[in-house]
Formats: sequence, C-alpha cells, structure tokens
Amino acid sequence: MERCNTSKCLTAPVCWFTKGYSLDCSTMRMIAEHVMNECKKAGIHIPAVSFDGQWHVLSVRDDNDKPLTVLQLHKDVWREVEKKKKLDILKE
Repeated sequence: MERCNTSKCLTAPVCWFTKGYSLDCSTMRMIAEHVMNECKKAGIHIPAVSFDGQWHVLSVRDDNDKPLTVLQLHKDVWREVEKKKKLDILKE
C-alpha cells in the first residue's frame, strides 16, 4: 500500500525509542517533551503521538503522578476503596 498517494508526503516519524532496562517512565517523559518542544520551535506541528503499551503511563498520568483521564481517576479511587474495610466505607 502506498502511504504517500500524492507527490507530497504528509506524515513522518520524528522520534523512535526502544525500551532499555535503564530507561524509566520519567526519563521517557522528559525525552518526549523535549522532542515535542524542539519540533514546536522549528515550526513542526505534531498532531498525534503514539507509543507501545509500556509507556501508557505517559498518557494517563502527569509528571506529578496525578491522573489525566477520568478512567485513571476511577481506577485510583477504586484501588483506595478496595483497601478499606466494609465498615469503614459505611461509616463515611
């Protein structure tokens, strides 16, 4: 399948990383933000970012570990509630 069906190609990858044992999510977030900031400075618009599931935390939590999506917030609340005893929940 020809991805560039015109004489002008409209998409191209700007960055590619494979996970190493020493590359944690915090470092990957800093790398991704740096790449996007440099592209913005150069006038390159990045409308979408994709990554493997190992980096899903980048899309559901901010750099302070706060949830970015309603689903992640629900998961966090559920984890907290699961740890409580039924009587404590009923008292609240």
